[in-house]
Amino acid sequence: MKSFLINFLRKHIYLILAAIILFTAGYAINFFLRSNASTRMLRNSIESLLQEREADFDKLIKDTVHIQKLMNRRYGKQELDELLEKQYGPDSPLLLQTLTGESKALRGLGRPEEAAKVEQRIKTISAAMGSQSGGAQQRGAQQRGPLQGPLSPPQ
Repeated sequence: MKSFLINFLRKHIYLILAAIILFTAGYAINFFLRSNASTRMLRNSIESLLQEREADFDKLIKDTVHIQKLMNRRYGKQELDELLEKQYGPDSPLLLQTLTGESKALRGLGRPEEAAKVEQRIKTISAAMGSQSGGAQQRGAQQRGPLQGPLSPPQ
């Protein structure tokens, strides 16, 4: 009996190892699919984000006074900042471009105290992103200049 077991193991060691590897891989795949990183969880997360943004957009377009202000370009910096922060979050790296342009404009207008506050916010956002990617984002924003588009403040 002992020699039969030894002969069996010698002949079929590769099959046994393959079975162990496949079992381990199956367990790992099953664990991944049931974890928070599964496609179902990601899909639900994306859907909830989109539904939240859709509800926010519906609320915005129902506010006719606000829409009229935007259409007639009669809005202030605070209103524009609120829209951008609502869309991207208060510490989003996407705000670096706008903040950099604002800082340059304030310095050009001779308002260094306000520019220093904006520059401090730029540093805070950059630090939150990490020094390498934050510096690259800020340099890119400085090269492009302030945000220009249909929602940019009137000149």
